[in-house]
Amino acid sequence: MADLPQLSSKYRNALRKLSSPPMLSVISLWEISLLVESSRVALFPTPKKWIAEATRPDAIELIQVTPAIAEELLALPPTLGRDPADRIIAATARALHVPVLTMDRQLLRSGAIRAWSV
Repeated sequence: MADLPQLSSKYRNALRKLSSPPMLSVISLWEISLLVESSRVALFPTPKKWIAEATRPDAIELIQVTPAIAEELLALPPTLGRDPADRIIAATARALHVPVLTMDRQLLRSGAIRAWSV
């Protein structure tokens, strides 16, 4: 994840310095696939190889939807909107009490998450 060109160097450097792999909701893999399909993101050398490399256990901790996350979905503020991926990401962060690294303005403005600051 630290090699994503869309991230500022500040965040790429912070990701490289983490003592454990960053967490990623599995819904983010679906979002990445949609971005590739719509040609909004290119993954190299191929999407399949990039995803395999990016999801190695030593590179990322994939977070599945759990009952606690499903419960947290019911407590999200209405300011978040209805995007299912944003809602799962926010509920995951809230259930795990972790900040979120995102460029999504609506998610940041919603008040539903704590943004990761470095």
